[in-house]
Amino acid sequence: MKQTYKKLEKELHPLELAAWCHWKIARIHPFQDGNGRIARLTMNYILHKNNYAMIDIKTQDKKRYFKSMDRCNYNNNARPLANRLIKRFTKQYQNALKN
Repeated sequence: MKQTYKKLEKELHPLELAAWCHWKIARIHPFQDGNGRIARLTMNYILHKNNYAMIDIKTQDKKRYFKSMDRCNYNNNARPLANRLIKRFTKQYQNALKN
């Protein structure tokens, strides 16, 4: 996974890379508990490392979030999650600009 990450780090936008890492970690279930939390932590670390704001998955958005994860598994790629994250990222910035 490390070699693939290094390759994708050069090819993908940070939001896409964050989505890919999130999906891969959640997909393999490496931990008995907390896979989603670790995946979201990794996603936000990648965003922060690339000077992007971290993304908060709101409770009311969890259904759409889980559906996008299901589509990732069905399509065998992280694009559906990346699209969901972009929508959430945009909404967060719009809300921040209002305040």
